[in-house]
Amino acid sequence: MVNDERLMPSALFGMMHELIKERLGEDWATGSPSVDEFMATLAINAQSLDGVHLVGEPELFQGEVRLTLWIDFPVIDLGDVDEVAFELFGRVAPEMLLSTRTVGERTMEYRFLAGSLESGHVGELELIGPYVAEFARLHGLRRADHHRFHA
Repeated sequence: MVNDERLMPSALFGMMHELIKERLGEDWATGSPSVDEFMATLAINAQSLDGVHLVGEPELFQGEVRLTLWIDFPVIDLGDVDEVAFELFGRVAPEMLLSTRTVGERTMEYRFLAGSLESGHVGELELIGPYVAEFARLHGLRRADHHRFHA
């Protein structure tokens, strides 16, 4: 087991990704549907979300799918951004979904594994825009200064 006092989301995600590859095979993330088909499905579904705009097109970077969404509504709490991410993931993950959330300086990032036991895809969803940036700033203040208010 890991001896870190606090396991960071990126480290946890990496451990789970390795476990998936170990249990389901190294080629799990290269199966069906093809990555191009998966990225097209992501784009279509992202464009149908209310208050959300696809920035560019999903891309493949070092074997992982990357997409960026602009959030065009006030973000009051984590539930607002989680709702966007998990509504999208729910539409494209047929059997299995693993995701970790990181609050960046001006963004929200969700690493994900989505698919079935036979095949799947690995990627990152980034949420951006002024509402997300302000939420991330307030969230960072709360965490850095150990204040117990909700941002």
